[in-house]
Amino acid sequence: RITPNVETGRIDVGFSIVEGEKYYVDKIEIQGNTVTKDKVIRREIDLAPGEVFDTVRERSSKKKIEGLNYFSKVETYAEETDVPNRQKLIVKVEEKPTGEVSFGAGFSSVELLTGNITLAEKNFDIGKIFETFPPKGGGQKARMQASIGFRSQNLNLAFTEPWFLDKPIRLDATGFYNGASYLSEFYNQQNYGASIGLSRRLGDDYPLNRWSAGVTYRPEFYNIFDVQSDAPPYMVASVGDTFKSSLRGSIIYDGRDSYMLARNGQYFEFGAEGAGGPLLGSENIWKIKAEYRFYYPLWKEKDVIFSARALVGLVDGFSSTQYVPIWDQLFAGGSGSVRGFDPSLGSTVNGGSVGPKQNNQPVGGGTQGVYQAEVTAPFPILENRVRWALFCDGGFVNENVLDFQPKTYNNTQSMNVNGTPTSYQAVNGGFQIGVGVGIRMDIGIGPMKFDVGFPVMTGDPNNGGGLGAVKLYFDGGYQF
Repeated sequence: RITPNVETGRIDVGFSIVEGEKYYVDKIEIQGNTVTKDKVIRREIDLAPGEVFDTVRERSSKKKIEGLNYFSKVETYAEETDVPNRQKLIVKVEEKPTGEVSFGAGFSSVELLTGNITLAEKNFDIGKIFETFPPKGGGQKARMQASIGFRSQNLNLAFTEPWFLDKPIRLDATGFYNGASYLSEFYNQQNYGASIGLSRRLGDDYPLNRWSAGVTYRPEFYNIFDVQSDAPPYMVASVGDTFKSSLRGSIIYDGRDSYMLARNGQYFEFGAEGAGGPLLGSENIWKIKAEYRFYYPLWKEKDVIFSARALVGLVDGFSSTQYVPIWDQLFAGGSGSVRGFDPSLGSTVNGGSVGPKQNNQPVGGGTQGVYQAEVTAPFPILENRVRWALFCDGGFVNENVLDFQPKTYNNTQSMNVNGTPTSYQAVNGGFQIGVGVGIRMDIGIGPMKFDVGFPVMTGDPNNGGGLGAVKLYFDGGYQF
């Protein structure tokens, strides 16, 4: 109804709304799932029999089922029944292959050349492990990956049950072996063990469905061997076998619009770890890490994305010596950290890594701070597959815990190694900055990224600042 308003000189518009009849869900019928169990699909549906037939929740259910990535096609629609005001919800799916067997070779700036084999099933069913091959349809994930290279050998087994005991609790279990010689030119390292963890979302509705919390127990063994006689004292102090028994708790907020290529949103993770003490083991440390990521579309029409990341870490011992083994020290530098610098335990090049060094070898520290900022945009011709990137990273590592003032020094210091005072040349370049360009690719064999970083040695006492040597990085994964 339209009514002129003489006093205001405007027209008042009134709407008369008559609600239609409400429809309720009679039952939910799933069709086409020749492999996947009914319950795997039903637990993703936000409607239940007897509830009001809400089309918004119907669409959200369809999106969640598609997100399982088990089906090539998902349809949801209402179907009339003989009961008045009752409709049947039909969920129709088409199964697709969910297993993976792959052989390949890879290259990275750290590892050089590697060969690998992967066996994976993202719709695994452990209950059918002795019945059929491959056992599938239970909505679980199983993965075995083995790789061998010139400088490492790795074996990883992983199993995930997203609905442990048919509750929205995620169970993760792993077993692993890692042998590496690239961590340092002065020693070799072996690490093997297992982990088991439980996590769950804090709620089913926004905003609690963006939050999750978890706890993981991890028993593992470390062995540092073949240590050279001229190795820095911190490395010598870590020689031998160590059993680490740790418990880690974490809380995560994930508000990104995509896990693969986020264009908008935020991500936050806080984790606290303790090893030794009542958990036994021969290593007694505590560790805290907090990470924040931010994504924003700078230019939506051209798909230009800005992303930023900040990371803070702390670690310290709580035994009588307060000693933290070198594998649990905090480092910065490399592809996932400050690009433009060598990886955490990299080469002997002056300023090649961020943080404390002994006799020009990185040994890490107790306080870590890192930031990354990046802009990406698609190439005009290959816009769906290839993106270019510009980045600027920075960070520091200090020797002591809770020391957030970047330190710069180059002097002679001493530490006690097995009861013997040992002197060494101590170096720290303070806050270091790296800039560069890169390419992000998704060409059907998984996401990859290639970066060229230039270290800006703003505080390195070895070379007085300036632009350092170019560093190249090639890794799997799409975004930090």
